[in-house]
Amino acid sequence: MMNISGSVCKIIKKYGCTAKTDNRGIIQEIRAFIEPLRYKYKEYSDSKRHFAGCKRNSLYLFISAPETKLEAGTTVIHTQNHKYIVKRCETYFVKNCPVYVWAVLSQYGEALEDDYEPNRETG
Repeated sequence: MMNISGSVCKIIKKYGCTAKTDNRGIIQEIRAFIEPLRYKYKEYSDSKRHFAGCKRNSLYLFISAPETKLEAGTTVIHTQNHKYIVKRCETYFVKNCPVYVWAVLSQYGEALEDDYEPNRETG
């Protein structure tokens, strides 16, 4: 099984983007794949309904080496042009051997126009 893990890590190291994880101030430099999450049944979505309909929540798939430390709701991922927060994460195993870590990310701190209630009072 070490062969599978080693092969996956080589691919991530060669073709992944450079990023940094921030776990409560502990910074880790990593290589990873980050791409828009394409999902059929929206099972990872945490969209919430409001007066105008459904909020847009752009989600991203993250894949990195198994030693990458992630914590849902806490870990922030920094790339050259973007900042994400981990919504959900798990390590993928084959016969007790960690092969890679995957996560669902959302953009950190981004407020989209349709995220606001039209009746919200300001003041």
